[in-house]
Amino acid sequence: MMPEEDDQQLIKMYTPAFLIDIRSTDINYSMLSKAPFTYIVIDPDLISLTVDELSDLRAEGKIILAYMSIGEAEMGRTYWNDGDEEWMPGVKPRFLERVNPHARDRYRVRFWMPEWQTLLKKYYLANVIRRGFSGVFLAGMDAYEYFEQRERPSAGADMISLVATLRGTSQTLNGDFLQFSNNAVDLYGSERYSGLIDGMVAENIWFEDDIRRTEAQTNFTVQFLRQARADGKTVLAADFPLNQAKVCEFYVKCTTEVFRCAVFDSRLNGAGRSCQ
Repeated sequence: MMPEEDDQQLIKMYTPAFLIDIRSTDINYSMLSKAPFTYIVIDPDLISLTVDELSDLRAEGKIILAYMSIGEAEMGRTYWNDGDEEWMPGVKPRFLERVNPHARDRYRVRFWMPEWQTLLKKYYLANVIRRGFSGVFLAGMDAYEYFEQRERPSAGADMISLVATLRGTSQTLNGDFLQFSNNAVDLYGSERYSGLIDGMVAENIWFEDDIRRTEAQTNFTVQFLRQARADGKTVLAADFPLNQAKVCEFYVKCTTEVFRCAVFDSRLNGAGRSCQ
């Protein structure tokens, strides 16, 4: 079960209410134990927390979520070049597509293909579930939009099926294991999908860096976050403005929705911004 927090106190929070740090390599037990956050997202391949340390953090009420991209393959992960031949993006293996133009070490994957799902589940079991994390932060989910527009009309349903597969894998070993989705909020319109996740992490809701989102764009996202919160899901909302007035505006609007809110550096390196 997830620790409960007083919603009225959340409304008053104008500093980050959770932590995402998927860049730092020096994170340790002491740092996380002292951190004033319940929800913390870290990269399991960059830190060396032991099973016992993660167990202790859970006992302290911390919810430590492991970052894992399911819509992109990332160079340097243990699954990279798995098999007898060197991977050649766009050529082999057949699930490996083009590089992400915004991150040169990440490649889109045809996530519905069994070969990718086999590698992903192997990584998931070894690096996330058996290490003792509280749950998983499923990144790269919006990859379905790319493939839906190009070659796979059923990509949205395929992504939901992958999330269901991962849910089944984790629940077999740990019935309390949590799944948090990252973006792809419109999938929450699926009744099947809403039962597969325990929380949602949404980004760029009111601002994309310092560029204000249109009212239609914000309303589209917020409608799904409101429904998730009404359903008892945890909603973590993050934007990345630099302008101080926009940082404050984000916190006012976000806490009014009674989400858990944070402004971060867009590199997700743990650097948060407060309204001052």
